[in-house]
Amino acid sequence: MDNPKLYTIEQVEDTLQLKTWWAIWGVLPIANRIVVLIVNHTKISPNTVSIIAFCFRIISGISFLKGDWSFDIAGASFYYFAYTLDCIDGPVARLTEKSSEFGRYLDHLSDLTGDLFILCCLAFGQGQFFSIIIISMCVMHIFEAYISYLAGLIVKDRMPDTNSIGNKFWGILKLYQNYRMFFLKKNIKSFISFPDYELFVFIVFPVIGIPLKGIMIGFFMLVCVVLYSVFSTFWAIYSGDGKFP
Repeated sequence: MDNPKLYTIEQVEDTLQLKTWWAIWGVLPIANRIVVLIVNHTKISPNTVSIIAFCFRIISGISFLKGDWSFDIAGASFYYFAYTLDCIDGPVARLTEKSSEFGRYLDHLSDLTGDLFILCCLAFGQGQFFSIIIISMCVMHIFEAYISYLAGLIVKDRMPDTNSIGNKFWGILKLYQNYRMFFLKKNIKSFISFPDYELFVFIVFPVIGIPLKGIMIGFFMLVCVVLYSVFSTFWAIYSGDGKFP
C-alpha cells in the first residue's frame, strides 16, 4: 500500500547532509528521484538499501580482480551503483523516521569494508596487492572512516553560534573560515572528500584504461583527504559551527 504522505524531491533535498562535489552533478539528480520512489511507493528500509550497496561493492571488487579493461568497466559501473545507493539510504531513513545508531554504524561499516575490498581487488588485478602504497592506502581508509564516524558523533549536536564564530578568527584564519562557510551555507563539502577520491580511483581511471596510474594518483589524493579530515574535525570543534568537514 502506498505511503499516504507523498514526498517531493525538494523535501529529499532538505534531508541531505553535506554534499560531495561530484555527487552534486553525477549522482544526486538520479539518487533523489529514487528516494522519492522508495519512500512513496515501497516499504524498503534504509538498512536494506545499505546492504544492497554493500553487495554492489563486492561485485565491483570481484570484477576488478580480472585486471581486464572490460571487467574494469563493469567494476566501475557497480561501484557507481553502490555509491548512488549510499546517497539514498540516509534520506530514506530521515524521511521515514527510521534513523538509528545501528543504521549509522551499519552504513559506515559496510562502506569501509566494501571500499577496502574494492581497493584490494583493484590492486590485485594490477599486480600491486602487497605494495607499500596499497598497504598505506588501506590504513588511511580505516583511519579516515574512524575520524569521520567520531567527528559525526562529536559535532552533530553542536549548535553554531553565528554571532561569535566570526569574531574568533583574523587574518588568514578568517579567510579560511569565510571560504569554509561559503560552501557550508550551500550544504557542500569545503574540500575534496573520500567519495571524490574514489571517483577517480574506482571509476575514472579504470574506465579510461589506466587503473594503475589511478592508484598512484589516488594515494596522494587520499593523503590530502585524510589530512583535511583531521584538520577540519578540530576546526569544526573549535569554531562551533557544527559542520564536518
